[in-house]
Amino acid sequence: MKARDVETDLRADPFRVLLLLTGRGFGGVETHSYLLAKALARAGMKVALTSFTELSLGSLWEADLANLGVQLVRPPEQGASRKGIWRIVTARREIRRQLRGERFDRVIGQGHGGTLALMREYLKPTGRLLWQEYWHGLPTHGDDYASYAVPPARRFGWKMKWVLRSVDGVVTGCRRASRNLREIQGYAGPLLVVPPMTLDPETSEVARSQRADRTLKIVFVGRLGRGKGAEALLKVWPSLEIGPAELHFHGSVPPGYGETIIKRYAEMPHVTFHGPFSRDALAGIMHEADLGLMLSIEEGFGLVACEYMAAGVPFVMTDCGAAEEFTAGNGDACRVEVSPVGIQTGIEEMIRRIRAGATSRERLKEWFRSNFDWERIRRAHVLAVETEPTDWCSLEALTSRPTENR
Repeated sequence: MKARDVETDLRADPFRVLLLLTGRGFGGVETHSYLLAKALARAGMKVALTSFTELSLGSLWEADLANLGVQLVRPPEQGASRKGIWRIVTARREIRRQLRGERFDRVIGQGHGGTLALMREYLKPTGRLLWQEYWHGLPTHGDDYASYAVPPARRFGWKMKWVLRSVDGVVTGCRRASRNLREIQGYAGPLLVVPPMTLDPETSEVARSQRADRTLKIVFVGRLGRGKGAEALLKVWPSLEIGPAELHFHGSVPPGYGETIIKRYAEMPHVTFHGPFSRDALAGIMHEADLGLMLSIEEGFGLVACEYMAAGVPFVMTDCGAAEEFTAGNGDACRVEVSPVGIQTGIEEMIRRIRAGATSRERLKEWFRSNFDWERIRRAHVLAVETEPTDWCSLEALTSRPTENR
């Protein structure tokens, strides 16, 4: 099926898409969902965006989507504070009220829970239910965060098994996630590998150049949650042999675990917890950074690493998500094992390269542009929505990375 001409589809009955966003706050889920809604709307589709928890993309992004005709279907404010089934029941009732019987050609979910399986009621008889699995990853349901070790790969819980049985196709972002779905989860349906979208690297500010004799700024961008590696990093921080350096945490702080981490390590020298940040502050954070860190136990993709590369910030990433694709042939990145020793060795090695002038902001940006063509990725997402999942094999040439076609 050919892609529709951008912003020219004036058919009386446009292709209708409902996006289910189950996360909250500023993160990869929200960034991708915003850009996906924008791309689909510009391709002439009628798009609605909703959530069972909270729908908050910020005033600028929401105004941008509204100008493109994207409908924001908000759950009730009191629903976000409710727990379990009551939150779902409350939000489902409100979503039904706002959609008023509207039916869609595609319903696309981003979350980890079973709520996506409830969304079939909004499909047309010929509609398709799709899951974009970018945020969970392998291993699944890991619980050994205290020792910061990768637990054995596990099967999905019943909620996510329910999703896999319910959907008509799955889109994921890297080979590791694809192998997880096929080999561990036993998913046999249509599967397409295409990276999620992030902010256009052309609009990201290039980070400042390094000087070997100055205090370096190391940044940890992202939610301060379990499995993200923050505590493991803080435990090895005092023993790092890297010269003068500061460690800066930028991202939301989940109640409970995140707050405990801050209380425990708030007085550690040369460590600063900045908390949540606005989207327009991201370029400044990257501009000041000398090294970026992404140290998760599990990720479905790892969009923060893309933001580092877009801004030309050398980075260390644990071996999860798309680390294989991000670091192969990339001299300005370092992939390390998921362990305290691994992250300590990786940080010390990358700081050594930075102080020796062996890294290059511009080289990293160019590597990123060469390996992740955002126009191709945007077009692949539009085609993946328009095309029947059983015909996704016809899109493989478009969705593969340029280096894989050489």
